[in-house]
Amino acid sequence: TLPLALAVRPIGKLVLVGSCGGAEGMAEMQQVLDFLEPLDEQIARIIAAHEAPTAPAAAPPRVRPALSARP
Repeated sequence: TLPLALAVRPIGKLVLVGSCGGAEGMAEMQQVLDFLEPLDEQIARIIAAHEAPTAPAAAPPRVRPALSARP
């Protein structure tokens, strides 16, 4: 199990299952890490976009009472 973190904030975990050990297992683990490295920037962008404050909605126009015309 590999913890996934953005800076110091935990964002998930990755569980690898396999039966390789020794040098072969380390080589395969390095391939996985090489695959995940470019995802770091993409994950950071997704989280930043999700947490970005949104602009407040425009206030609805104020409704003023109609002035009744008196005859």
